[in-house]
Amino acid sequence: MTTMELRHTLDEEMQAIIDNEELVKKAIRSIRRIRKNAETREQRHARQRQEMLDELREAFRELDEIKAGNLQTRPLDELIEELAEMEKAPAV
Repeated sequence: MTTMELRHTLDEEMQAIIDNEELVKKAIRSIRRIRKNAETREQRHARQRQEMLDELREAFRELDEIKAGNLQTRPLDELIEELAEMEKAPAV
């Protein structure tokens, strides 16, 4: 549905319940709950995006340190073992 169609449908539904105070109150509560959840998802998405950017910055900083000789890389076996342990851990 297009935005115009959605707005028209919403308007029709509101007109159908406008004379019933209880239904209007329920509709308002539902809309507020939906809006609150949407804001929460948007905030969560923004936080996850920021965390990913921070992790990438840290990874590139470490790479620069390795290239400069200030950090040593870890053995491949150690990295594989760490990944295997992460796979076994319950998801958070």
